[in-house]
This record gives sequence, structure tokens and C-alpha cells, in this order.
Amino acid sequence: MFGLTYEALRKFCMRVRSITTDFGTERMMLSSRDILMNFVRFLHPGFSSEGLPVMPKLFPRALQIPGWKHLWDGVLRRSLSSVLWFPRFLELAKAVLSFLRQSTNMATLVRSFEARGFTGPAEVLKTTSYPTFAHWRWNKLWACSGALSKVWGCLVRCFDPAPFANSREQARFRDVQAALGSEEFRIQLEFVLWFCGSLCPIQEWGAGCDCHEEAVRAGEAVECDQKGRRLQKAHQHGTTTLDTMLREGNAWSIHDFEGRVGLWQTAQGCVRTAYSFASRKIAFLAVVPWLLVRLEEPGVKAECLRQWDQVTPEHHDLVTREFLDPGQPLRRHVDAMGEDGSRISPELNAAIASLKAIPLGDSIAEEPHARAKRISDAARGAARPWLASTMRLDQNLVDAHELSHDREDRQMMWSNYKSLLKTGPPKHVARNA
Repeated sequence: MFGLTYEALRKFCMRVRSITTDFGTERMMLSSRDILMNFVRFLHPGFSSEGLPVMPKLFPRALQIPGWKHLWDGVLRRSLSSVLWFPRFLELAKAVLSFLRQSTNMATLVRSFEARGFTGPAEVLKTTSYPTFAHWRWNKLWACSGALSKVWGCLVRCFDPAPFANSREQARFRDVQAALGSEEFRIQLEFVLWFCGSLCPIQEWGAGCDCHEEAVRAGEAVECDQKGRRLQKAHQHGTTTLDTMLREGNAWSIHDFEGRVGLWQTAQGCVRTAYSFASRKIAFLAVVPWLLVRLEEPGVKAECLRQWDQVTPEHHDLVTREFLDPGQPLRRHVDAMGEDGSRISPELNAAIASLKAIPLGDSIAEEPHARAKRISDAARGAARPWLASTMRLDQNLVDAHELSHDREDRQMMWSNYKSLLKTGPPKHVARNA
């Protein structure tokens, strides 16, 4: 992308505005010391760093951004896991979904329904998709509960256990019968569907864009380079959604849960847990340096300067100092702008625009994980070298055709490289021949 010279590498590092992370292994990357000189010296032993400045960080102008989908995924998991009845509900829901996904069970169900004249429910069962619940992606629970809710009435009214009396998986079938015979499970399913339907759209909002919101809402596939760049509106959207959710939960009465006091109390507690936990999770968006992206809004300038004055300059983030330190050029432009966000200079506007371009979406970072998992599932004893070489296979083949035009040289590169697969004869065989 940018070459292996010190100047090109330094320019690249200075242009990095954010690192989006799920706060796993790479969570400390933003705090990395400036290792660039040592790195270039390793590549070019004759490199001299005399007179070159050492930066306080490798990426001094970058903000740390928690992955938006991961953030709300954690809220969903933690909130539902705080409910005492949820583990058993999840166990029963998985049993029913697994039961319905098996083609033999579905064929038996459909025949049983049609033989008794329930052609409509049989058609509903056949045309419904039954997703697999993935524990590492909790918003999948929304799709799972939606599928169950769609067919639940048909199953409860028309299900006949007789055709499955000799089923091999009797333990799971007992769970299916327990779920179908439980009124509490039905009420729990309705609550879980509402709860997921309140939180999961926030995840999708973070991966979208303002310019194609209507098209996405209509189900159209849209390609846009502004997708996920919603840092400026993230705090307001999150708090508004949480406030609406809390008001609705507080308005519930015991009659909404058919007189079941325990379900009513735990459901309200779950909503309040989600509100409290999520509010703390997104509170950083109202603090500098992340608040600087909203400098154009009325009152934000005064709040940023107030937060600046509360802490000594050396304890502020480098991005905050870039904007608000009196010794930096941008502070003069911040002082000159109006309290209502007016009179923003072109220099300050460009700096704010660079913050607006920070992506919240973390789906792109999950794609390599998903590919690696698919490869490892299909390979016996797959190790990291196999995963890495397989994931890069298409790119390596393109490079081989574009970078090497001599067939003999290309064969020599392949045979000499310490790869997992070798098409050429072993060296000792070639020497003996």
C-alpha cells in the first residue's frame, strides 16, 4: 500500500484515525510504543534514525473504538443471562430448533399434519427457516426466537407425539414436549423476542449509513463507503433507544404476563439491567476525545473545554491535545468558533471530518475469523500455517501470475519455499536422477 521506506510508513501511521477492536487479544494495540525506527532498522540494517523524532505512540492520532456489534452483543448476553429462567429457556429453545431442522422430523411432522387436515400449519412449517443459535453471536437469538414465534401456535395446537415415540433422541424429544406443554415458555419466548427486537436493530444501525437508510430498511442490498461511519450520532441513537425500551418495560403490569408475578418481575429487571449496563458501555461517547466529533453541535464546544480544564494536559489523550491544547494550532480555531457550532474554519472542519470518517462497524474484522473457522472445520488437524496459506491462496495465485513471468523461476520459488504442499520432486530425488 505505501512502501517500506521510513517516510512512507510514518506518514501511514500518522493517518490512522481509529482502531476498532472487540477488546480481545489486540486491545492494547492503540497503546503500542513507537517501534517504527526499530522496525525499519530491522528491514534495512543501514538505516540511520539520527535527527528523527520519536513519537509518543505508534498511532498517535488514533482513537480506540469498541466494535459496535460486539458492544451490543455483550449487552444482550449479559442482560438475558442475569434472568434465572433464561438458561432453561435457551436449552428448550435449542432443542425445539434442532428438532425442527432435522429433515426426517420435519417430513414426519408435515405428513402428520396433512393426514389430519392441517394443511395450512403444515405449509407454515415447511416454509419457515430455522436458524442455528451461535453462542458467539447473540443477536442470532433474535432470528431463532422469531422463527419459533412464527410456528409456535401451529405446533402447540397440532403437534402429535405418537409418530416420534421410537425416536432415538428421546432426551431432546422430552425437551421438545416440555416446551410445547409449557405456558411459561410461550410467555418467555414473547419476552425474548421483544427484548432482542429492541436491542438488535441498534447493531444493524451501527453498520449502516445515513444516505441509504430507506433502501436498507426496504431490504435492498447497498454498497456504500459511508457504511458504519456513524460515530457522531452513536451516543444519541443509543440513549434514545434505551430510554424508549425502559419506558415500555416500566409500563408493563402483571396482566401483561398473565398473572405470573415471577416472570413480570424478572422481565422488568432484565430491561433495567440492559439499560444500566448499556448506558455505562456507551458513556465514553460523551467524553473527549470521542466527543470532539460533535463539535459542530450547540453546547459541545463548552463541554469539551470544561472537560479539558478538569484534567492536566499531560493526562489527556493525544487526540484531545491535538484539538484543545493551547499550544496546538487547532485550539485557536476551536476558540474562534461559535458556541452554537457556527464559524468553523476549514482547518477545523477537516479535522472534524476525519473523526466523522471513523467506522463503528466491526463486521469486516469478523470475516477472516469466519473464513478461518470454515477452513479449520473442513481440514483434519488444521494448524495456523495451513489456515494462513489457504486463506491467501487466491491472492498468492494472482501474485504468482503477475509477479513472475518465467516458468522455471516460478517453479523454483514454489519448490524451495517452505510450504505445506510441494508439487516438485524432493531435492535428494532430483540429485540422484
